[in-house]
Amino acid sequence: MEEDESKKYPLARTWKIWEMWSQNKESSSKFTQNMQEIGEFNTIFTFWQHWNYFPHADPMNLFENPETKEKVIVEGINQSIEAIGVFENGIKPAWEDDINEKGCDIYIRKSTSDFYRLKEMWESLVLSVIGENMPHSEEIVGCRVVDKKQNYKFELWLKLDMHQDTSGKANEIKIAFAHLFGVPQNILSVSSHKRT
Repeated sequence: MEEDESKKYPLARTWKIWEMWSQNKESSSKFTQNMQEIGEFNTIFTFWQHWNYFPHADPMNLFENPETKEKVIVEGINQSIEAIGVFENGIKPAWEDDINEKGCDIYIRKSTSDFYRLKEMWESLVLSVIGENMPHSEEIVGCRVVDKKQNYKFELWLKLDMHQDTSGKANEIKIAFAHLFGVPQNILSVSSHKRT
């Protein structure tokens, strides 16, 4: 009997694809209500099924076009998509998540002039994360791309807090992230998720 294609080439973890919507003043305090998971995969086969079918593989399909200012509005919620994320199953793309609140995210901002390169940059980041290609990949919980209107923010979320990590793991991940985008490490920024 032939093996089910969807079970071939398992990934080390199960991942979920998320979308986050623009927030107005009333909804900003309820951040987790402004997002939803839209897909799940745990094999290379199911990843490519989602990636080839969902518009979330290409942020150009969902983010505001910087030239025309045309927005894509999500039916049923009357909001535009502000961010797309790929996160480990069981972890929400929110600082308030039990795992994330102890960690940080490393990020880089790219110009709106890079609009036509969004798919390429986003796909490189996602493939590095789900393929466990970064050093200490067990410390990485997900990644996001955010439409900030003035720029695009690519984020890599860690269980570790860069400012409290004495092992050096977070710094090695930061170096690999900089290398992935072909930029010097000092171009990257870090946000701690801990509340002060």
